[in-house]
Amino acid sequence: MDSEELLEAIYFTGPFGTVGSILHSAVPPVALLLVYWLLKLGRRDRRRILLWFVLGWLGHTVADFLTHVDDVRPLFWPITDWTWSSSVSYYNSAYYGREFFAISHALIFLIMGALLIRRLRRSRSEPGPTGKGL
Repeated sequence: MDSEELLEAIYFTGPFGTVGSILHSAVPPVALLLVYWLLKLGRRDRRRILLWFVLGWLGHTVADFLTHVDDVRPLFWPITDWTWSSSVSYYNSAYYGREFFAISHALIFLIMGALLIRRLRRSRSEPGPTGKGL
């Protein structure tokens, strides 16, 4: 069994076939966003944890859509089986995989750094248990 047959057996038709299609489709997170809005769950979800989770899921789906060359999933499954093969791969160096890796990881570190700086600044300005800042 060559690597393409193995990928097909595991990733598309095997244990991750239907589940992978559900998790990589834009339909479930968009439906959940609609439910979130219709039920006005923002009132109960004060920290917006559920909202950020669903937005992250949708963002991951969009990123997958833009960075999968040979392992594409249907974007609007189960509504349609339509797929699109990107010219950029998240891993394959023949399709800018190294460049994507460098850019995506640089952005991750920048965002983490910005969040850390924000957290540190906020904790310094908040009064401690003695009523004074840090």
